Amino acid sequence: MRTHVDLFAGIGCFSLACDMLFESNHEFVECEPHLQKVIKKHWPQSKIHADIKDYTAPSDVFLLTGGFPCQDISRANTNKSKGGIDGEKSGLWAEYFRVLRECRAKYCIIENVYDLLSCGIGRIVQNLACIGYDTTWTVIDSQYTGVAQRRRRVYILGVRDGIAPQSDIFECAKRSVIQEQIANIAARRQQEIEEAEKIGNGFYSFQRSDEYKKSAVASTIKKCGWSMGGDFVIANNFVSYLTPKEKLILQGIDPSHTSQCNLDSRQMHAANGMTMPAVKWIIQKLIDYDKSLDF
Repeated sequence: MRTHVDLFAGIGCFSLACDMLFESNHEFVECEPHLQKVIKKHWPQSKIHADIKDYTAPSDVFLLTGGFPCQDISRANTNKSKGGIDGEKSGLWAEYFRVLRECRAKYCIIENVYDLLSCGIGRIVQNLACIGYDTTWTVIDSQYTGVAQRRRRVYILGVRDGIAPQSDIFECAKRSVIQEQIANIAARRQQEIEEAEKIGNGFYSFQRSDEYKKSAVASTIKKCGWSMGGDFVIANNFVSYLTPKEKLILQGIDPSHTSQCNLDSRQMHAANGMTMPAVKWIIQKLIDYDKSLDF
């Protein structure tokens, strides 16, 4: 049984992935009461802590995970004085780092928006190096993991005991093969668009423009898009915005995950987080690497 600490846990995507891949027990840090309801539903025996600033992790942590707030990093926030990784919300990276420094987890995973590459990743890598952690990172776009949503996210892996020489944890050497697979997916999606046009179904999304365009891939799901606007679909000549359950599906999450938790429509932005197939792939690569150390 390995101990996993899930910081900024949301609806527990990291913990779901861990449970799929190894026997684990969890501790959670999540400040939102409605998201705590979801965690309690699935992990009723686990401790939930509301304030990361008052949290101290156990000493035997195998994996520490968390996607610290992105509001002060993301370009979606147009406030020019938002502060970056030192901002009011994204500055909580310092608390993640404190917890890691204290518990000395064997591994840690940090998730955040693509803009972290130009606004904060240097600080994170430097912080981890100062306490003896080697790092490697990668960018995953969810649309290439089996879900129909364009969502680029950075995943940073920290390894306490150093990364073994010649290790290629995220398979960077296979990037040419991955690019070929991406091209195949893109070609298939174009066929899906053409087929959708024949029957009047398909996503209409902003993607990278300010105009709605037909696509087989939904735009990045955002918290601010849950009450109004966002992508819409046309099915049987009926226009509708994506429902909360449809957005959970686009995150690779079973829509029943948040059921029976008494969440209202404003709280269903729980899908604004990580995509399950991407998270599972990252943790699988970590587990594969950890097993390789036994040989």
